[in-house]
Amino acid sequence: MFVARQVDNFQKYLVDLIREVLRSKPSMLSTKQQSISLEDILKHGSIESLVHDVIERRVNTLSYDGFADLQKWCDERGIQIKVPASKRDAVVELISKHHCA
Repeated sequence: MFVARQVDNFQKYLVDLIREVLRSKPSMLSTKQQSISLEDILKHGSIESLVHDVIERRVNTLSYDGFADLQKWCDERGIQIKVPASKRDAVVELISKHHCA
């Protein structure tokens, strides 16, 4: 249970960090694959509200991805997540097992 809690804390830290980076630089969300329905756009009273919602959706999605996918997404946007090579496999395995639990 202690290890599971530590994995939770690590994932929360990463997600919170990514959220803050995206809030300071929302242009990092740019992608050709993302689409937003007109309904979603119209339900927001301001562009800031829409951007906030898009950031929260992206962060939520990333929080359920495996570590390798999250790290790849971050690397593609210049957000460095440094994990020593000797520890990377253990991090991937712990997060994977935690998601399956």
